[in-house]
Amino acid sequence: MSHSALLVIAGAVVTFVLAALVFRPTGTAEERRMREERKVLRALEGQRRIQASRRAREEKRRMAVLDARRPPEPEPDNRQKIEEEDAGAERRAAERERKRREKEQAAELKAQRAADKAASRRAEQQRKEAAKAERAAERQRQQEEAAATRAEQEAPVPEAVASDEETTPLAELPLFSWANRDDDPPA
Repeated sequence: MSHSALLVIAGAVVTFVLAALVFRPTGTAEERRMREERKVLRALEGQRRIQASRRAREEKRRMAVLDARRPPEPEPDNRQKIEEEDAGAERRAAERERKRREKEQAAELKAQRAADKAASRRAEQQRKEAAKAERAAERQRQQEEAAATRAEQEAPVPEAVASDEETTPLAELPLFSWANRDDDPPA
């Protein structure tokens, strides 16, 4: 291969690597899950619309076949037109009600997720605060232990009186008055 071909290939590889680094997904697991749920909801809504349009087409075909088989009827009076309009209005009202319920369910689900997320954040924050307080208490205990150890090391160690004779109890010692010292010169 020529040098220019190798340079082109190397440039393409570098471009692909940079694109992979720049355009990689950066969302959290919760965000990815939410995107997946939205995709599923959109797909389900699309399927529902497709099925509704298919039913409408089949209904039109069936009605066309039934209309073709029926003998021509006299011009329908206004009462029949009103009944048909009422039936259409009822269908539209039912559809609006169904959509309203779906929106309410979606809003409730969103609120529940937000509450769950906030609760998990609060629990995590409390756990972190408890761990921090525990570490601070441990540090304080270690500092106190170190201070006590230093104090013990710095304190003068009392020298033990070593005598071969038995020690005499204090009550048996002779009384001595500092006022009657013989070394003081008479005034």
